[in-house]
Amino acid sequence: MENVPDFYPACWSDDERMGALFAAIRPIATNPADAPSKLKFWTDLLLLVFERKQITFFNYSIFCENFRRKGRIPECLPNVIEELLRTKKIQLWADFHSDNPQGWLSWTFHTLVKKPTVWTVSTLWDTSSKMPNLQDEKYVVLDILKKSAEDVSLRHRSCISNDTIDHVLDASVLKQQCSDISPSDESFCLVLTQLRKDRKIVVKELPEKQMVVKFVKENQKQLAVNDTDIGILRLQSTIRTLETSVSKLSQEMEKHLLEAKQYLSHGLKTSAKNALRRKKEAEVALEKREAARSNLHALLHKLQDAKSDAMVYEAYKAGIAGMKQVFEEGGLTLERVDITVDEMNEVLDKHADVQEALSRVTVDTSSLDGDLEKELDELLSDEKEDSTDALSTGLNSLGLRDIENLPDVPDTDTSSGGNSSRKALVNVT
Repeated sequence: MENVPDFYPACWSDDERMGALFAAIRPIATNPADAPSKLKFWTDLLLLVFERKQITFFNYSIFCENFRRKGRIPECLPNVIEELLRTKKIQLWADFHSDNPQGWLSWTFHTLVKKPTVWTVSTLWDTSSKMPNLQDEKYVVLDILKKSAEDVSLRHRSCISNDTIDHVLDASVLKQQCSDISPSDESFCLVLTQLRKDRKIVVKELPEKQMVVKFVKENQKQLAVNDTDIGILRLQSTIRTLETSVSKLSQEMEKHLLEAKQYLSHGLKTSAKNALRRKKEAEVALEKREAARSNLHALLHKLQDAKSDAMVYEAYKAGIAGMKQVFEEGGLTLERVDITVDEMNEVLDKHADVQEALSRVTVDTSSLDGDLEKELDELLSDEKEDSTDALSTGLNSLGLRDIENLPDVPDTDTSSGGNSSRKALVNVT
């Protein structure tokens, strides 16, 4: 194989090491450690590669596509398959689908996959026949499939906009939503089978060969697809069909309008008129489709509201039952509540009387206020003296020795007399 991905082991480029790993398993008497080491290497590598590439099943062709090296295929492949089957890491495709219900899943199985010949363990270990029937056999990689099924379930949940109606959908719609997880029909078939085994979905095939998939809600028992589900599904399908038709008719209208303009530019008035007539016909059809789509949307919303109303009603019932139980357990009766309220009012009245009595107690604080005023005056006096001392010190540092000889602060506009003031200040030395 070319362009080896980075998650392959480093020894993949070592010809000597890979030559030994590609060789057949030696007899236990000759080399007891050969079989365990090779089986571990190939089983771990197979599961790693298939997990990274999201391969949920494989056959001889898929195996060769991923593990052929310089034209060689591991000679111990039958032993590796037998080990994976023994440890239940993989399962025969036929065995995995053995309990499929009648319907689309079984139809897919018989249509896409021919019933293979069972590869027995005795054949696997028969070294005289190299890889018999290997090209016809298929195997399911169980852990990877379970992961893919969980991813599909999570994808579906993320697409739910209404919990009432979005749990039922056409299988083709689900396949389109999860095309990156299950790109092929066979892998999608496997995912649906796994989800059904996990009791996360139920499936039903309609007479028109349409497959309905219903996801089971969390904490809900598995339910069958009923007539209401089918009705909602057909309603949604019709809305999607109408939306496609509306889109096509809009494009036709634009096309005919453009044709009319082109005809007019070439002076073909009759052809332009016919193009406008076709545009008008498309417009009438478009209005009918949009009206039908609007009506179906309204009906769908009513179904959603009906379910919501039923939920509200059930919530009311549960709330009432809960309140009744609380009243009974707590002994809440009208007579007892009245007695308790009267006792509470009496206690509150007594409390108000006590508060009023306490508020009449006065304390003479006149002497305390006098002491506080005196202390405040002393603080102000000290602050004033400290300010004067700081100013004198500052003036002395500037060479201004006599504060009293400074000019008085003018009481008029100083804008015109600014020069005389500066001269007076200079003369003070």
